[in-house]
Amino acid sequence: MALYKHEYTIRVQGAALDEIRSYEEQGYRGRISVIRSGCCSMRFEVYRDKMKSNDLEIPAGEVTLICAPSVEPLLMTMTIDYGRDGIFKNFLFKFY
Repeated sequence: MALYKHEYTIRVQGAALDEIRSYEEQGYRGRISVIRSGCCSMRFEVYRDKMKSNDLEIPAGEVTLICAPSVEPLLMTMTIDYGRDGIFKNFLFKFY
């Protein structure tokens, strides 16, 4: 378990805080991942997962997220919230 190496700020706010705290109450962590979307873009995702031995801890305001070492260089300054995205409820990302 290591701390992040690159400079960025991730803030988790609003309903996203409640969602990630509910993961923690169940014994999980919030994992941030990056998925290729199309030929040249990426989509960020947060989901509940168990911490693995090589995971990094990412401070995100009042909570700490985890990610694989390969994801960490792709992280950027962002705010994460939770709400409606079309007809589904999901994590919402705003980039700066």
